[in-house]
Amino acid sequence: MNPDLGISKKSIRKKNRDAGGQSKKRDEKRKMQKKDTKFARRFEQFAQQLHSLMDRRFPPSWAAAPSVQDIESAFRAEFGKPISPHEFGFSSNSSLILAVQRAGGAGQPAPKKKRKKSQQAREEGSPHDSHFPATSPPANVATRSSHEDSTEKRLLHQLNWSCSFSSSSGVSLLHEQIGAVAALATPDAHELSRRQAAAMRVARLVYARCPRGELQVFGSCVTMLSLPGSDLDCEVVVDDSVQPLYLLESLATGLRCEGVARPGTMKVIGNASVPIARYVDAASGIHIDVSVNNGGHTGSERVRQELAIRPALRPVLLVLKIFLRQACLHETYTGGIGSHLLFAMALRALARKLPPNESAAAREVDLGDLLCTFLRTYASGSASLSLLDPLAGYPVDIGSKAFKFAEVRKRFRNVLQQLEAPGSRPCLSMVLKGWPAGKVDRTYDLKALLRKRPRSHPRQHGKRQNQRQPAFFSRLIDKLAMKDVYFRALEL
Repeated sequence: MNPDLGISKKSIRKKNRDAGGQSKKRDEKRKMQKKDTKFARRFEQFAQQLHSLMDRRFPPSWAAAPSVQDIESAFRAEFGKPISPHEFGFSSNSSLILAVQRAGGAGQPAPKKKRKKSQQAREEGSPHDSHFPATSPPANVATRSSHEDSTEKRLLHQLNWSCSFSSSSGVSLLHEQIGAVAALATPDAHELSRRQAAAMRVARLVYARCPRGELQVFGSCVTMLSLPGSDLDCEVVVDDSVQPLYLLESLATGLRCEGVARPGTMKVIGNASVPIARYVDAASGIHIDVSVNNGGHTGSERVRQELAIRPALRPVLLVLKIFLRQACLHETYTGGIGSHLLFAMALRALARKLPPNESAAAREVDLGDLLCTFLRTYASGSASLSLLDPLAGYPVDIGSKAFKFAEVRKRFRNVLQQLEAPGSRPCLSMVLKGWPAGKVDRTYDLKALLRKRPRSHPRQHGKRQNQRQPAFFSRLIDKLAMKDVYFRALEL
């Protein structure tokens, strides 16, 4: 240690190390800035070349927007080299041309932090919008193919499916309220078009990456059991020779590069029982899960067949889904009741009370009575659930995964006691938090119901504190007793 300065050699060495680390970080930052500057210059030069080419070869008076193949051949003939999308980090020529279109006259890719401005520029339109294709076609596909048309019709058939329920009797208050919830949960034409467009963006990329693959939509969006903000489940059906995880990684790369997925939302979960690629669609904001060969579309078709035969199941299932979501017991991986398990439970409890749709007895069903019957079936019994999948061709116990069924049963019992209390009129406000009491509101916002979350009861916190207090005070008393013994020994 230096006696004059009061600084040790160790602190001096540490200071020099910190200074050296900071200088290395500055050097790396400068290199990255130079690299980004070079990339921006190259992209700007390519954008200027492409825009000048479009102005000369394809003026605004051109009969139709040129295809990607026309642009490629014109660029090769003009500059003597092909378009290289990988040089700028793109997977295909169409995605690179679309990025130049989005950049407009700036000549630079749209930055991630200024996403709103780039979206506004795309909505207003750039001076070169008439030169480029209106949509981003897949690689090596110039025009709309018959495969794309058939895929769009199939997805529209899967998503645009209705299961309406009408009854001539049973007009209790709870019956009308449950019917109002089912009507509010039915997606309108705008929502169906958003889902179809999001699915078509995935289908185009699947066909570009795997021409023999086929995209299928399944889940609650297909069975009309979806709620506002529900995910869109997609399945890629391919040959068994294709590795699912490899295909998911390839699709994830394409969704990121072509701007289909919102930046920072793409996640490939490969260690799950069914590997999935999860992301948020940039254009619509819909959460999308993509899997490979999981057989989900076949199960969704069977659920649709059962709901077509027994349409009264849908309103009851929607109310139960909202009830479980408000209690945070709707996720399968957290031990709750998922959509498929809830459907199997309802089919088991209500199959005898639901005749086929063609009979006259189907129009005399009261939805409030069906809800009470369901709650009465599962409000008592053991703490675990054992239930076989009614749609599987072999015995599969799907109820054992719900390890929080004891809590679910307790909540069912509490709701049933309120509905069947003597002197009370059954109302949906006893089941769903936030629903107006004694009213049939057909303009209610279901998103407000889904935002309701359970609050921890103060008694539970008090019990936990009381359980912790004896152990804490016992340790404190033991320590004081030991100190007392110690001081007495010193006095002796």
